[in-house]
Amino acid sequence: MEKVLEKFKALYQGEDRLKRHGMLLVVLFLPSILCCINYVIDKETPKEIVFPALIVLAVLMVLSIIPLFFLSGFFVDFYRSRIKSKIGLPEINLQTFVKGVKVFPLQFVWGLYAMIIAFVGFILPIILIVSYFVSSHNKAEMVGVIILFVIVFAVLNLILSVLFMVVTPFYNYIYLSFIEDFVYRPEYFNPLTLVYYIKKVFKDTMITMLKFMLASIVVNMVVQTVLTIILVVVFIFAGIGTAATTSSEPALANYLVFLLLVLPICTLAGLTQNYVNTMVACAVGDAYTDIYKEQLRIPDPLENVSENKEADENIENNENNDNNETLE
Repeated sequence: MEKVLEKFKALYQGEDRLKRHGMLLVVLFLPSILCCINYVIDKETPKEIVFPALIVLAVLMVLSIIPLFFLSGFFVDFYRSRIKSKIGLPEINLQTFVKGVKVFPLQFVWGLYAMIIAFVGFILPIILIVSYFVSSHNKAEMVGVIILFVIVFAVLNLILSVLFMVVTPFYNYIYLSFIEDFVYRPEYFNPLTLVYYIKKVFKDTMITMLKFMLASIVVNMVVQTVLTIILVVVFIFAGIGTAATTSSEPALANYLVFLLLVLPICTLAGLTQNYVNTMVACAVGDAYTDIYKEQLRIPDPLENVSENKEADENIENNENNDNNETLE
């Protein structure tokens, strides 16, 4: 686990640490508000609030596309910095957004693959069982069919969950290869490419994935505990505040007081959780990048020329120093 700690420490090193972490928090802020508003709107929300809240929610959903592209570009720069053995977080600027847009087609296609598998494994069985119930008139058989469906559905979901957990890390190597030059090649969109990476680095990738999964569980447990305590305290004070209000429309007034007290803290809690999840993703991405560099990456020939030239210059400088020392 020492390597895991090193990867987390490296996130808080390098130049402009406060500025770069602060910019990341700014990027995560709008999605955090979106999650918070989505959380506080429920069936108990006064009808006077529902429609304006839904409009605000829709607007935030559209606007959140922008920071999501920035976040995607941030990960591009992060991975590329790790390929070059840099530490810390990358700078976020307008080029970050452009890189996020460039990588979107790759993410979209692989997301589509995941949706197809999820449809086949999760949704299709439900459609089949519902259609059977609609068409069947034998109630005696339904009990047995339901029991069989539950067992098969549970087993299938378990298999698919394990499959996603095992296969997903290998997508990182396709991603890493693509972002080196942003050239779309057929193999980047071929699911069989994952098989190649699985054969090459299965053991190291699985060990890395399990280590960081354990670290993620521990970190999230601590964060969730702290946030839960804070939210409970806030909800208690919110309850006291709403109980103290008086109005001709108490439900609306109470709900407005509730929002004013809860929304800021809820947004802060969501922002904290999103930030922690991003840091975990960066740390494990750093570890996958090490595997990619050491076992999978094909170096750019120009890099080899540059490295050899630098090595020759160093040798030449050393020889000149030795000759100078001999003359002296």
